[in-house]
Amino acid sequence: MWVKKFDKMHSKVKRVGYFLYEKNYLNNFFCLVCTDYGKLTKEQLEAARRVIRRKLKKKGVLVIRAFSYLSFTKKPLQVRMGKGKGRVEGFVCPTIPGKILFELRGVPAAKATEALRSGSQKLSLRTVIKSFKETYN
Repeated sequence: MWVKKFDKMHSKVKRVGYFLYEKNYLNNFFCLVCTDYGKLTKEQLEAARRVIRRKLKKKGVLVIRAFSYLSFTKKPLQVRMGKGKGRVEGFVCPTIPGKILFELRGVPAAKATEALRSGSQKLSLRTVIKSFKETYN
């Protein structure tokens, strides 16, 4: 569901069920997987990305699987009811349990877990680090 940059969303996104891992992955990669329902702002995702890249010192491949596309609006303080919907305040990424947020490839296991753990501290949801060592068909 892609929208233009400043369109206002008038309906909520349904977040039901668990996210199924996609298949056809290569060997040995590490993921930061969300375990809660919730929303992540684009600032949180960017802060986590910066910390992960800083820990890895630009080695390995970092894939960001979460994108903030859902806009939310807010009216200014001390404004009376009515007069339409408020201005677009920011963008969020809705998450469900099992959604992969970040992937790391080409990095040793100790370094990958340390980087993803420090990146997860910047997020407002509970996450877990998973490693996939075999190829899925």
